[in-house]
Amino acid sequence: MITNSIIGNMSALWKIFIISLFVAFLFQWGRWNTLGIIDSNMWSHQAEYAETNNPKQFTPLMSYGHPGGPIIEGTIAFHKIFDFSYYTSLITIVAVVNSIVIACICVLTYVYQKDVLWTLGVLGILSLNKLYNESTPPSAIASVLVVLLFILTLCLYKRKIEIRPSTLALFSIISGFLIATRVDIGTTTFITCIYLLYHITTIKKIFLVALGSFASFAIFDPYMWYMPLQHIVDLISQMLYHYNKYEQTPISFNLLAGSSFLAFLSILLLFALLFNKKEIPFPSRYVYTLLIFSSTLYGIFLTAQYKAVRYFQPIIFIWEIFLPLFLFTLISHIQFDFLETSERQEKVRETARMFVVGILLLYHVAIFAILLI
Repeated sequence: MITNSIIGNMSALWKIFIISLFVAFLFQWGRWNTLGIIDSNMWSHQAEYAETNNPKQFTPLMSYGHPGGPIIEGTIAFHKIFDFSYYTSLITIVAVVNSIVIACICVLTYVYQKDVLWTLGVLGILSLNKLYNESTPPSAIASVLVVLLFILTLCLYKRKIEIRPSTLALFSIISGFLIATRVDIGTTTFITCIYLLYHITTIKKIFLVALGSFASFAIFDPYMWYMPLQHIVDLISQMLYHYNKYEQTPISFNLLAGSSFLAFLSILLLFALLFNKKEIPFPSRYVYTLLIFSSTLYGIFLTAQYKAVRYFQPIIFIWEIFLPLFLFTLISHIQFDFLETSERQEKVRETARMFVVGILLLYHVAIFAILLI
């Protein structure tokens, strides 16, 4: 019986992964192929320069220094294997990587909550989100990778189970991949998640994760292969330059508020649940850590010389995917006194949950359709 249960659970996870992968790739490829992506020419040229060892790849204020390693490697690989143009290879690698990451997130949300409706909502939010229109290739990929690392940490943190070597290796690979894509948000996310893991595992395992993450970063960032020290110095210089030396680039309140609306609504619902002493679906330390992480990064991004919506995107994505779950929690505490039986009340709650997911999906589908038209 136990074996059959495990096999059935694994079968369900594979179905979720495959369906999510197909749906995410359909929308991701449709978006990038139709609407394009910001800085696509810059990044496709960067891959070409890296492959041909052209000195232009080290041009300041271009693509060098993010570091965007997986994008460069992936674009070169698709160009060589399929003989695609560098531009088509770039679009393809962004769509493929994002789709795989989104599918993994959907699997982990189901593992955590066993709620198909939440998983469906997450799939729609991350596949169709309008914020991708503000993304560059590294910010598009990094945003979903940040979500993946936080969700993986959540699964480990809630269960507080013995963390296996395979799980540590997976965590390290994701962390290194993320940092090799965008070093700023990647490093900050890694430190935050490591802090959470510190409370459920040993210092020795934390050290191994850190070591494994650095090794993963070095593998996915081609510049670490032959100029590691200089490259690390360049990465730090780029971060500092964009924070306090870049030409002042403001961001309007309306743009930021419109982009962050659903994320702020999610946070307000969380505070409402906490204020009314309702049980929330996440461990308290995880929630407070995530709030500190979010507010700190918002403060840093808002005080930087160069401001762009895409910098806020990973934080917005995290809180947006939690919105359906907070609404579900709120619905579960509503008593429908006009209904006589608990069975009828439960049916109404389930209908309300379906309505929430339907509205969220309709919202994202409508915006996506408008953009395509």
